[in-house]
Amino acid sequence: MSSSQIPPAALQEIFSELSSGRIAISAGYAAATLTLYDLLLTLSSEATKMWQPKKTLVFPLFLTLRYATILYQITFSMSFFLPFTSSKGYKPPVDVIQISGTNSTL
Repeated sequence: MSSSQIPPAALQEIFSELSSGRIAISAGYAAATLTLYDLLLTLSSEATKMWQPKKTLVFPLFLTLRYATILYQITFSMSFFLPFTSSKGYKPPVDVIQISGTNSTL
């Protein structure tokens, strides 16, 4: 085996990590951290340049892009901690069909 080949056991471990979603969750946390870090670094510049009495058409676009990103990152991170069932036992509806004797969800 050459040094550029990855052993099958390592490939299997990589694929199991990808399928578990832990990499996506970690990437989401990294993106949220960088977004909040950027917000804190640029908050003083934002206050002096964007929040002036004279507003242009750029201002609503700036607000939308800046704070929608932060809102998305917060909801993305919280979605992994919120329960999908309520205390009353309600579960979201899922359509189940029969294919070749096995249950598959749509």
